[in-house]
Amino acid sequence: MKLLNYQGCIPLLLVFLAATSFAEIKAGSDEQGLTAANKSGARFQLEYKKKGPRDAGRQIKVAHQGDTTIFHVTDKFGIGSAAIKLAAGKWPKKVLVRLHLTGLEGFSLTVGKKVLTRSDLKVRMLDAKGKPLPGRYLLKSTGPNASKRIAGYYEVEVPAMLLTAAMKEIKLSWVDFYRR
Repeated sequence: MKLLNYQGCIPLLLVFLAATSFAEIKAGSDEQGLTAANKSGARFQLEYKKKGPRDAGRQIKVAHQGDTTIFHVTDKFGIGSAAIKLAAGKWPKKVLVRLHLTGLEGFSLTVGKKVLTRSDLKVRMLDAKGKPLPGRYLLKSTGPNASKRIAGYYEVEVPAMLLTAAMKEIKLSWVDFYRR
């Protein structure tokens, strides 16, 4: 059987990505679609739907600060899920998920068979500079039926004890506000 050369695989890859509607991170990724390595040599593959309901954009970016890896989640619709797969290396000492949403009424994190909900995790609401904020939502009332978004995010630390060598995937799901 004749093998496809490197250039012959590109159209097949594009068809696969379009058919599954999954997106891999673009910022900081190499030609293999893996995120840039941090100090621990970890490389990640991100799987998530690039668009939510009503074509609302969704994006996950990865940042490294020393021994900490931060996954920045932005979702215009506010309800979504993603999988973070460890493609190479080992998990960093500290893994943070920052959700750039207006509210965070529902959140779950699954590692292996362990499912943790928002009530099981330490979730902090921080301003754009990383300082803790009071309240529950990143909204400021500007009138009887009006509000303005406060610049900031919700931060969740993934428990390090769950990130063993045998665990290769973290699943996330989030809800900004429950719709009625």
